[in-house]
Amino acid sequence: MRQIVLAVALCVASFARATADSEVANGPVHENTEVMIHIPPAYLRENDRGIPEGGKPGAGLCVWASLQMSAWWQGIGQLNDLFEYMKTQTGGGWPERAEEILKARAPGVDFVQYEGKDRELLITLIETALKTGRPVCITYGYGDFYRKRGANQISHMVLLVHFDNKLAAIVDNNDVHNVTWMPREELLKRAAYPSGKTWVCVLIGTPPPPIPRNQ
Repeated sequence: MRQIVLAVALCVASFARATADSEVANGPVHENTEVMIHIPPAYLRENDRGIPEGGKPGAGLCVWASLQMSAWWQGIGQLNDLFEYMKTQTGGGWPERAEEILKARAPGVDFVQYEGKDRELLITLIETALKTGRPVCITYGYGDFYRKRGANQISHMVLLVHFDNKLAAIVDNNDVHNVTWMPREELLKRAAYPSGKTWVCVLIGTPPPPIPRNQ
């Protein structure tokens, strides 16, 4: 399995209306749709870098920032300090490394990973995770506000917190104070760009109960 090294990229919010190939940075409600998982401010984790390597600045920790937010949301105590630990290690992340570190840091904690091109399997995994209150750590190959900073292609991971028949929404660890909404199909394209493969990782913890709503 090809290693996917995930680097830090800075971003700014885009406030254009979402179209077939654009995004909108908004709050937890967009076009009368409420986000399926609303990560509270206390559980947000901004990206950072690992330790320098080979005389170069450390690689980004977007995989671990995404996993940290998921772990906090689901109350997985064994991973409370995952991100702080990773700041003492070399940066970057890929499926084999994620498996190794998660098993070492949190033995007994279940998780599911998938890397590939099977669209039906990917969508089933995403929908099942979100419907059970578990956010999805997912690769992300480009974005409007990255392009505005001159980066047409990025190697990145974000936290998917909404996915329905029309819309998807992410929390980007480089822009944690916004929820970024886009069409569902656009999210799937970004997740697979440029290799055609998507990598997802889902921690299996105990998320908080759903917020009661008036019927």
